[in-house]
Amino acid sequence: MFRQQNYFAKLAIFAVITVQLLVLMQAREISQCGSKAEEFIENNDPICNTIYTQVYCNGAGSAYCTNDGCEEEFECTAPTTTVSTTTYRRKCESGMEFVEPYPDSSRYYYYCAKGYFGIRDCGLFMLFDGINKKCKIKK
Repeated sequence: MFRQQNYFAKLAIFAVITVQLLVLMQAREISQCGSKAEEFIENNDPICNTIYTQVYCNGAGSAYCTNDGCEEEFECTAPTTTVSTTTYRRKCESGMEFVEPYPDSSRYYYYCAKGYFGIRDCGLFMLFDGINKKCKIKK
């Protein structure tokens, strides 16, 4: 009898921990909220602000919002654009300089310097930030 009660007590604790972990896994905190609680702020994320104009800040209950309301399920990713190597190579003419993300790996990027075209590597534990156009430490 005692073993059975002990078993059910452990099972109940395991169930509670599992439910809490599932809730934490689904919770998304939006970095621009910081310590703000229960307030709307303007969305200053350059990738997301075209779709979601505001952010509702409330810890793990934060959400991106449109003019029609807030979204419980949201995804904020950069729009995908496919540009081939030959397109960038053609753009790279004498006197031109640019850097662009490499589509197959975030570790690499295209560069053009005074008409010389190439692909560069950010290095280990680094990735290319396509918005700021520079390598940064992978988090």
